[in-house]
Amino acid sequence: MGQMPFNPLIRVHSHGVIGRALSALGGASNTDGAQEMFKVAVAEARRIKLPFIELMLARDMEVAAGRMPATPAGLRRLGAPIAKLVAAPADLDPLLGDGFSAAAALRAAAGGDL
Repeated sequence: MGQMPFNPLIRVHSHGVIGRALSALGGASNTDGAQEMFKVAVAEARRIKLPFIELMLARDMEVAAGRMPATPAGLRRLGAPIAKLVAAPADLDPLLGDGFSAAAALRAAAGGDL
């Protein structure tokens, strides 16, 4: 049996699932591991141009770290993929959940005031 072809989408989802699982386990080392998994997943989603998946992973990263509302760095991380989406920021707020504002994230990514 030969080597399976590399599928970046599966890599993105796998790292996201591992990040959510580690976050659910709790504990400092698991939280750190979850953040690393999310960083890899977000970077890969950005590389293969999947802004909606990048957005949801960045949101999961903030939730896993207990940063709700999101920190300024987290807002910038959320805002970058929002800027690439066609949807209005107000339409994304229900998907992001409580503690997150797509408009604030978009302003943060543009370097504006939060």
